Amino acid sequence: MTDPKTPAVRAAGEAAVATELDKLASAETGTAVATTTAPPTLAELVAQFRATESNISAGVTLSVAAQIRCGELLQAMQERVAKEIGSGHWGAWVQLNCGVSLRQVQRYIRRAKEFHALDQKVNDGATSMSLLAQGTLLKLEGDAQKKRRTARR
Repeated sequence: MTDPKTPAVRAAGEAAVATELDKLASAETGTAVATTTAPPTLAELVAQFRATESNISAGVTLSVAAQIRCGELLQAMQERVAKEIGSGHWGAWVQLNCGVSLRQVQRYIRRAKEFHALDQKVNDGATSMSLLAQGTLLKLEGDAQKKRRTARR
């Protein structure tokens, strides 16, 4: 039996999750996600993000999977912007290219990070949890945080 903590097994699991998210996001948004061996360009990442985000904003797609996909795309864009333009230009670049507020970008990135942290806990525990169950847990956690913030006011 393979050890779920080895880097190769973890990478394979992350690739499988990314593929699953791509399938869900493309099925919900009606957009095809390009599967190329070369990493996508910054322009391609922006186009994929805008397509997914516009469907979320319009209410076509309300799923956690699409929000996670937006966060993943934004994380990839953030890395690219830091390398190509400079790390101090992220906020201005988002305003010019993404069509959403910096705060919304932060929410999407946080959702993706929360998902991957939960996925890592599942992998470390060698337990199985479906993408739907993980999304439900993330949604419940987000709702609980919102209630706590509202209660403090």
